[in-house]
Amino acid sequence: MTEYHLHVNALALSSVSEINLRGCGLLSRPFVTSGTATTYTPLSHYSFKTTKNDEFRYTFESCRLILSADQSFVGYIEGEYVSGSFATEDSSDEEDDLNDLPTLRLKQPVKWREVEVHVSVRSSYLAEKLRQKNFYISRIVKEDVEWEIATAQGEATVMLALYNRLASRSWKSQGPLRIKMETLLNLYISPGFNWLPPQVVGFESQTAEK
Repeated sequence: MTEYHLHVNALALSSVSEINLRGCGLLSRPFVTSGTATTYTPLSHYSFKTTKNDEFRYTFESCRLILSADQSFVGYIEGEYVSGSFATEDSSDEEDDLNDLPTLRLKQPVKWREVEVHVSVRSSYLAEKLRQKNFYISRIVKEDVEWEIATAQGEATVMLALYNRLASRSWKSQGPLRIKMETLLNLYISPGFNWLPPQVVGFESQTAEK
């Protein structure tokens, strides 16, 4: 069953629009803090999830109509579907030196991302290792639990290769971990919003030592 996600990220947003977004079923999920200087942390973050395509498209269009009429809105609405998902609860005592984590090669893009890969972790140590590999890190509360989210984004072929590399890895002693690949379906960007984060053009990783 396909899972659809809708996100509203706003640098500026009227109080009326906030009320109307909630009326469309969106939940406020503010970021706790950012982990690197390049991490984008919006003033407001709203999200909506469903497995129904019609509901997703109706909600996206409703949000677009609300925010396109809001002259104070600066930000974007992004609609995606989950094109890959991996999870593990492994918390074994076996050591994991993380030497084989891929190092991302980044560039400043000229167009919006096609795909995002999110690695959600509870381990600050692992989050820091991913930050050192050029993932950008944010923190968000999900179901009353704070997670650190390592994100990479770029063109579909590169991101699929990265997702497969991460999902096939043997994760040890890092506690709960979620990896999701999300592919763009719909996009609305407000006038005056010109933030484009670095995108992945390739990655390098060494084989973990046995």
